[in-house]
Amino acid sequence: MQRLAWQEYSFRLHCSVMSKTSHTFDFRPTNERDFSYIARLNFLTDTFGDEHGELSDGFDKDTDFYVHSWKPEDGFVIFDEHYIPAGGIWWTWGDEQHHGRGFVDAAYPEIAIAVEARFGGNGLAGELFRRCFERLEAEGVPGVSLCVSDDNDRAQHVYRRLGFELVHQSEHGYQVMQKVF
Repeated sequence: MQRLAWQEYSFRLHCSVMSKTSHTFDFRPTNERDFSYIARLNFLTDTFGDEHGELSDGFDKDTDFYVHSWKPEDGFVIFDEHYIPAGGIWWTWGDEQHHGRGFVDAAYPEIAIAVEARFGGNGLAGELFRRCFERLEAEGVPGVSLCVSDDNDRAQHVYRRLGFELVHQSEHGYQVMQKVF
């Protein structure tokens, strides 16, 4: 089998916990070829993973920041052993004039994460966060921020468990949270 170039730089995680089948996943840093997949993941964050979900009123504005302002080296994506995309985490850098909903400070990138529904329950989100935090902390970044919908109790619980704290509650139905390294 021919190996893809990025596999030389990928990390492997074997998952069998909480899953009926065993999967092996490759994690790799994002690159310019991942633009359309980052756009898909952004869609999944907006619809809470619902393929048929309605887009939020702010989707186009959010996409402008979280997708079109994304730099190809800022993130990680996951593929299973069949090269089927399983999810990713990416971050964007904002400032006072141009930022997303989770903006706290220009020194803190805003992160976004999504795991494809078929691969949920394999610990992929936790591993994506771990790799993201490890890399950004090694680069001297003081922390990260994000926004989460008031309707997404599951994500709020995960973020608090990972050390995120509430910065402020928006009147538009979401919370801004940050994690300091």
